[in-house]
Amino acid sequence: MHLPLSLQLDRIIQGALEEDLGSGDVGSSLLFAEDIRSRAFIQAKDIGIVAGLPVAQATFQKLALDLVWNLRKRDGERVSPGEIVADIDGPVRAILAGERVALNFLQRLSGIATLTGRFVDAVQDFTVRILDTRKTAPGLRILDKYAVRAGGGFNHRFGLYDGILIKDNHVRAAGGVREALNLIRRNARPMLKIEVEITSVEEAQEAAEARHAQAAIYGQPGKCKKMVARCHGQFSDSAGMPAMLAGIVQRSSIFKASGSPVSSPSLNATTGEVGDRTKSNRENVSSNSRVIIARTVCALT
Repeated sequence: MHLPLSLQLDRIIQGALEEDLGSGDVGSSLLFAEDIRSRAFIQAKDIGIVAGLPVAQATFQKLALDLVWNLRKRDGERVSPGEIVADIDGPVRAILAGERVALNFLQRLSGIATLTGRFVDAVQDFTVRILDTRKTAPGLRILDKYAVRAGGGFNHRFGLYDGILIKDNHVRAAGGVREALNLIRRNARPMLKIEVEITSVEEAQEAAEARHAQAAIYGQPGKCKKMVARCHGQFSDSAGMPAMLAGIVQRSSIFKASGSPVSSPSLNATTGEVGDRTKSNRENVSSNSRVIIARTVCALT
């Protein structure tokens, strides 16, 4: 996995540090002189897929250029409780000042990657791909979508600028699915991907008649089967959780299972000084564990 260190990412990290540090870490500055150095480690506390290590590294190194970062794991790799994913050697003030922000990034992105990985595992025997959506934390989309890739998923459109999804409000304002698609195709630039949400058998029929578009299908299981039948596909119901997701895509290669980190799951992690007791970092992980909602996307050709 590769995450380019862009200006956008730099702004995200800088903003997070400013939010947490303000005018400075009062406690650490009173306890430790500037030249005192320490070693620390980052340790996984749960089973999962790690993501965000480059972000954590950049966070610490913004506070101390001479901080040494040694990777034990790489983004996209699976971890078990107790595994150390990185070692740190640097000024103790910098380590303590950056610890919370670095772990926030790491836990959030690893949680998204881990839950995405559960979806990917559930459909590994089928010719489908797990896609994300735009339901990301404001300002963190570049990171949330990176975490989906680390978990084995694929990115859908990044924003309103690189793909068209005609949603229910568009359909109502345009006067119907057929009308909305005609308007879009008349005015859109060539090769721009077009998708439309459908919620009824009638809308499915209109979408099926419009070639070179995709339909995002929503509704109750029985209703969805009828809509998908109009799209010349097959459908099997799913409760929406990863273990059940394979039911959506049985015997069909035209479906893409799609989910989004609506409210981010979190993978538990901890930091500590080598040789000292570690500082636990549990943050209501269990209450944030079921957050990706499954949907089906029927590709019309």
